Amino acid sequence: MKIFLLIILLFSTNASAAQSDRAMANAAMTDLNIENSKVTKAQYDDFWEKAGAKNRKEKEQTILLMKDNFLSIQDYQREVWKCAEQAWSSKKISKCNGSEAKLKLLQANFKKNNQEDAMMKFKESSEAIIKAAANHGKYTPTGGKEVQMSLELIKTTRNNLDKIFSKFEQILKVDY
Repeated sequence: MKIFLLIILLFSTNASAAQSDRAMANAAMTDLNIENSKVTKAQYDDFWEKAGAKNRKEKEQTILLMKDNFLSIQDYQREVWKCAEQAWSSKKISKCNGSEAKLKLLQANFKKNNQEDAMMKFKESSEAIIKAAANHGKYTPTGGKEVQMSLELIKTTRNNLDKIFSKFEQILKVDY
């Protein structure tokens, strides 16, 4: 299960505006078991050790950076996969207000960080997910292998993204 989640995590942070976000998230996911609902003190401490935050101020800076970049991308991905489930059921691409609103926030953040090209790739990737779901077709993640879209894959991905989001909400606190 952790390998599958790491693949999702790597895909979903592919266009992240901050390289350090990706490194910290990957370090945390290496040792986190998302099946357990609560982050242990050892996991919390391990994350912050790998993140290199040695004091309260460094943790606060890291938390702001991660929430601004990584978690906002995860939140957008949750909406994309929700839209994918709707597209799967209706067999058509419909307007998804939730993802569009979150996309606008991401676009502003990517523009602020001079990452417009990465944002374009990220948006194209998200659109491809929804299109593959509507067509009950195949999807190729950036740098990955072609995957047959299925309702089970969509639901599993949504569930795992929710768990990842929950884990990081627990970890991204100054104190355990």
